[in-house]
Amino acid sequence: MLHIQPPRGRRLSLATLLLVLSAGCDSVRYTEAFVPDAGITAVRIEVDDGNIELVAGDVLRVERSIRAPEGALDLSHHVEGQTLVLSARCRSIVPCAVDTRVDVPDGLPVQVSLADGEVWATGLSQLDLSIADGSADLDIHDRLSAQVGTGRVQARLGEGAQARITVAKGNIDVTVPTGPWQVDTSAATVEASGIQPDDEALGRLQLIAPGGAVHLRGRGPSPTAEGPQRPAAAAASVLRWKPCPVTPVAKMRSPHVPAAPTLVVLLLGALAWGGPAAAADLPTELTGALDALKAGDAKAAQARLDAAEAAAASSAQVAVPSQLATLWYYRGAAWHLLKDQKGQDMDAWRHSLIVQNDFPWDEALVADGNAWNLFEALRSEVRDRPKVDPGVPEKTGEAKIFVDGTRVRAGETVTLGTHLGQIQCPDGQVHGLWTDFKKSPKWFKLCPGGVDTSVVVADDSGEEDEWGDIGPSFGGGESGTTATSEATTEPLPTSEAPVQVVRKKVLWPAFAAGVGAAAVAGTFQVIALKQNAAYNDINNPDYQSASDLEQLRRSTNRNQTLVYPMLAVSGGLFFAATYQW
Repeated sequence: MLHIQPPRGRRLSLATLLLVLSAGCDSVRYTEAFVPDAGITAVRIEVDDGNIELVAGDVLRVERSIRAPEGALDLSHHVEGQTLVLSARCRSIVPCAVDTRVDVPDGLPVQVSLADGEVWATGLSQLDLSIADGSADLDIHDRLSAQVGTGRVQARLGEGAQARITVAKGNIDVTVPTGPWQVDTSAATVEASGIQPDDEALGRLQLIAPGGAVHLRGRGPSPTAEGPQRPAAAAASVLRWKPCPVTPVAKMRSPHVPAAPTLVVLLLGALAWGGPAAAADLPTELTGALDALKAGDAKAAQARLDAAEAAAASSAQVAVPSQLATLWYYRGAAWHLLKDQKGQDMDAWRHSLIVQNDFPWDEALVADGNAWNLFEALRSEVRDRPKVDPGVPEKTGEAKIFVDGTRVRAGETVTLGTHLGQIQCPDGQVHGLWTDFKKSPKWFKLCPGGVDTSVVVADDSGEEDEWGDIGPSFGGGESGTTATSEATTEPLPTSEAPVQVVRKKVLWPAFAAGVGAAAVAGTFQVIALKQNAAYNDINNPDYQSASDLEQLRRSTNRNQTLVYPMLAVSGGLFFAATYQW
């Protein structure tokens, strides 16, 4: 086989470029399969990119197909307590993917965290699912929790199932057995048929799709026996980079030239990529809700507030109490605008004052004297509401627990109501959930890496408040949390001064230069491909002697070598033009 010889002093950079250029195909480099030891009581899967298939089985079994260049992937499996953890993380900018299939015994809970890809689940009892960008096709009997940033969820549920599904941008399609169900939906459009809404029913559905549609259907006595239908060629996701090693050339005398589809994918991917997508965040959604309220569109405001609620629970930062109070206040204003007769406006305003008891009334937003009087009456009522224990463990190691953005410790209480609970894990990541604390959350299970409670951390509650006997303690009279103050503050969107979300603009000169560099690389690649075809044509009359072939080989390799640095320059320019510095 003929090889391109890089110039001296550039071996590392060209090797790296060759690794990058191996992206774009869907070949499996290798597959591994194993049966874990007995005693596993739960499975947790953490994958950056790939497809995950979960099927009911008699024995726990794992099979993983690796589609990544050598050294581009951190692949591991280990046991934490009695939980099997399967992890696949990309090490660098080189794209990588791992397809995972797990046979799951009946009753074994599964937790999946996937950045980009698809999930199929058939015949499972419990599934906790989180996808940043992708889709899910699920058949769950008992309990389902699914959060998707951008994509869709299609689910079939068993009788009496409990399901909470949130899709920030996309649709939800749910099929359940006909009969009574507790149903709570919030979406741009909702279609339901074949079910009977009943607040006393055993099964409960909470379906939230602020940027899409919810389709709810009653059909048959149980989930389909076949489970989710995998699409044809499911292992290959369209227009998604899945790297694999370069396939050896067919003829030994042929220069090493990547296949044309690889180059096309690289160039199209580079031209189409516009930088990281901006995910929905709490301040942005609150600003959108405020704009909708000003315009008199209460339904649009409710949709933005649903998205704000989902963003708060999935935020990577500890919540700001004043923003959560604003969320509840806007929710009450929306119900008031809808002329709600069930007291939902009052309940929402009550929760606003539970989070921040001194939250001000906005007369410019709700110019109703009676409503203002009600709000002030609720302010006093909230101070006397019962307290509940959020269930903070005595020992939390390096983890910290927050309720509505305020640090809470063991033995401290919060006001009765719905709250945002969050835990800052030892690795600094924040995970949250909405809860009324009727059942204490399993705080440590929210941390993917667990919490080592044997670690002793010095008390960071701060110095003793020497003025504590003069004024009310934090949470005693001015907040719904009787806890030490450790909360962040941030300006709020108000009717007078909405929050302005500033995003970095694309540097178009650098972007255009990147396009030009990619075009030059494409030109050299096309020339090399044509020369390679001529080299392989035994009957070509233009190249008959050994010297002619040798000259053509050198020219082909030279043109091919020029492709790599130009692609590197192009990628660097695209990165500089679009990265959010």
